[in-house]
Amino acid sequence: VNFILDDFEFRTRNWKKVHQLEHLFNLFKTKQFQEKGVKNTVFHGELLVKKNGKILDRKTGNGIINSCLNGTADPEDAKDVILIIWDCVTKRGFFEDICSIPYEARVKHAKRTVKLVGSDKFRFIETKIVNDYSEAQEFYQKMRAEGKEGAVLKNRLVKWKSHTSPEQIKLKNEEDAELRIV
Repeated sequence: VNFILDDFEFRTRNWKKVHQLEHLFNLFKTKQFQEKGVKNTVFHGELLVKKNGKILDRKTGNGIINSCLNGTADPEDAKDVILIIWDCVTKRGFFEDICSIPYEARVKHAKRTVKLVGSDKFRFIETKIVNDYSEAQEFYQKMRAEGKEGAVLKNRLVKWKSHTSPEQIKLKNEEDAELRIV
């Protein structure tokens, strides 16, 4: 999902507007944020649903989020949607499909924004600086043990481009299975 801060809107990768997220917009309308806040920024991340302190499984959570796309979610369910961000770029860079700010600076900017907002409904994804492949594998295993899909290795100096970057590698689970389609 892309969250365009100045416009207070959420958009999918396919540019569909996500509705019913006023509770998230309100996080950015505080006096403190308005005085010290971030301007001209687009955040990239994912919307998840957290109920009773736990993130719902992907199928259930995505069902609620898809209902928000149509504006038909149960209002109580919609209030449980949270935003986990993993990157941010300037609004100009986003619309020009390239941002020259290095990843590590973008992460700093995003983390400052998360801290300024100060809500568990707006968080930065867990990150770790690793120095070699074994440390990357250790972090990946930790993420899998927590029920996450995996991890992404990123060059901390990489500039953002609107495409799949050769400067990052997804570490995901791979399993063999025998299936019968009926």
